[in-house]
Amino acid sequence: RKELTCKDARLRELECELPRELPASPSDHQFLAHHIFVVDNSGSMKKCDVKLAGGGEQQRSEAVRNVVLHSCLQTWLSSGATPNERVSLIKLEAGTARMPFALFPLEGPLSMRMQIALSGEPQGHGPYLPALKSLLELCELAEPYLKDSAYTQVLFLTDGKPSDRM
Repeated sequence: RKELTCKDARLRELECELPRELPASPSDHQFLAHHIFVVDNSGSMKKCDVKLAGGGEQQRSEAVRNVVLHSCLQTWLSSGATPNERVSLIKLEAGTARMPFALFPLEGPLSMRMQIALSGEPQGHGPYLPALKSLLELCELAEPYLKDSAYTQVLFLTDGKPSDRM
């Protein structure tokens, strides 16, 4: 378990890494946007069937990593995103969902944090229900930190094969 650095006791309930500079009170600072990635890293993401433009194929998990790091983060950063926009990650793997980090500023160092969090071989089952529960909890706890005009964007990246028992 990572050290929890946030002063807001409610956010510490998320049991993930939080930024040190997050204000103790939501009224101290409000964010313009919250981008939440829910990423499937279950065993089915090992399959090597994503076609590359130059020919060949890559693993599904690698394709998702590229979308997150290049199509999303690098594009947002180069188009003028500010640290007043925040990013969180929920990862499905090994039969559960876990949140490596939440509410980090959308700035350069975030790319390395995301790359490290998304590394690791796909494994186990990828149940959606624990991820959706974590997503709901995160949205509820982060909401007071958002300006009235802010938006929350959820990107759920998976191969579409949930392993929840119904």
